Amino acid sequence: MTDKCDPGSGSCSSCGSGSAQNPPHKSGPSRQELDDELKIQSRLDQIKNKIVVLSGKGGVGKSTVAVNLASALADSGKKVGLLDVDIHGPSVPKMLGMEARPVEAAENTIQPVETLWNLKMMSIGFFLKQMDAVTWRVALYNGRHQTIFA
Repeated sequence: MTDKCDPGSGSCSSCGSGSAQNPPHKSGPSRQELDDELKIQSRLDQIKNKIVVLSGKGGVGKSTVAVNLASALADSGKKVGLLDVDIHGPSVPKMLGMEARPVEAAENTIQPVETLWNLKMMSIGFFLKQMDAVTWRVALYNGRHQTIFA
């Protein structure tokens, strides 16, 4: 038994994948994927406090709570960033009246959009037109999911 997937064998001895419905996984992350992960982790380490607003159900007011919480913290003088990761209906830019703002890049990085209220934000909504569909695919490696734009 080996610990690597053999695409030609039809199955993987270590994970059981490899059927027509479930293609074999990669043997591990590429150098680029590891570098990207390190960059993300380095950026996250620069954020002192992180608050996550989430629910397993849609339509319960997650975006409303996140916007109000971020606004209240910014109003109190805190340095605040808001990341809207709702891929099904990114509403934060609309709630803040910022949906028409252009997104800028500098130093190989997409810059957050600055609001008038001491609040920076980023949303996938900035990259979509009103009725655009988003196509996602998920690559599996080492038992972890990695979301990739298709």
